[in-house]
Amino acid sequence: MDESADETPLECLAQHGFCWVRQTLSSQQLDLARSRMETILTGGGPGVLTSQGQPYGVRNLLELWPEVVELLSDRSLLELLEQVMGPKVYLVRALFFDKPPAKSWTLPWHRDRTIAVANLPDFDRSGFSNPTRKAGILHVIAPNDLLSRMLTLRISLDPMREENGPLRVLPGSHRQQDGTDEDLDSLVQSSVLSTQCEAGDVFVMRPLLAHSSGKSADNTPLRRRVIHLELSDEDCPGVGVDWHRRVPIPM
Repeated sequence: MDESADETPLECLAQHGFCWVRQTLSSQQLDLARSRMETILTGGGPGVLTSQGQPYGVRNLLELWPEVVELLSDRSLLELLEQVMGPKVYLVRALFFDKPPAKSWTLPWHRDRTIAVANLPDFDRSGFSNPTRKAGILHVIAPNDLLSRMLTLRISLDPMREENGPLRVLPGSHRQQDGTDEDLDSLVQSSVLSTQCEAGDVFVMRPLLAHSSGKSADNTPLRRRVIHLELSDEDCPGVGVDWHRRVPIPM
């Protein structure tokens, strides 16, 4: 299932927990993003993730490339964000993932519940939990009422096909917020959607949408590079809690 011809992106997002905004990046923006990611990956340092000696991701992309927000200039995408989140939208975390050929990886079923914050909240009152540090940055599990208002944008820098470990989602699962990620494996697998796209497409999703991805085929030459941007309509995620970084998106 992709967007139905009878559904607008706004309706698709509300009903299924995701929608596509196609061809939002120009060829120049794609070239810039790919070049910047290669520079950051080869430079190593805190926040660069490696497996088998191969860099495949970046945790703290907003620290290393604050200008990533400039990729969000497509008018149709900005209009959707304003419709969903209002006139003030903030980029609050940015990640990068790659699936290099012959060095692929899998991602189990889960929902994105973790946010990056600047300070420890009062857990007795705030609804936040499980503080951890990732690449030196404090992260906490956020309450569902905050997560349900946030959006994630997944900007594809390569075509995503069945052969290079595409994102898989459970449509509508963003409305089923109870339970744990371990419960997701028991859901009806016939409802799983394997997403496909072209370079420059943006997948817009709710963080609480259940998703996973499989390993790339052994013989594929295709990479699968994705810039993952988390957006909020809130200046602060909670009482006494500040975002680690908060960059306004020019609307």
